Order: sequence, then C-alpha cells, then structure tokens
Amino acid sequence: MRLGIAFPLASTAEQVRGQIDAAVLAEDLGYDIAWVPEGYGADAVSSLGAIAARTDRIGIGSAV
Repeated sequence: MRLGIAFPLASTAEQVRGQIDAAVLAEDLGYDIAWVPEGYGADAVSSLGAIAARTDRIGIGSAV
C-alpha cells in the first residue's frame, strides 16, 4: 500500500512553510508522495521545489 498527503491551496508564505514542514514530517513517517494544488493564482511549482529541496525520498506532484 502507498500512502500520500494532499495539501489545501496555500495563499500565504506561512501556509507554504506549513506545507513544506508537513511534507518533511510525512517523509519521516514513511509517506510516499505529497500533492500540492495549483489554482486561483497560487503557484504549485514553487512549493514543490521547496519540498524537493528539503526532502530526499518522498515523491511530489501537482494537483492541478
């Protein structure tokens, strides 16, 4: 079984930092993938890049 985490749309820097911290924790707990949404002017690529920079194994995906 694979386990993933999906984040709500983040519109502030504080929310993006929360996504990054949660993705790091999810990786530590053995999660396989983290999904970040994009829409209404929010950019998933920046969040995904930051998550990739802080993690080693967890997969990342854009939930467009």
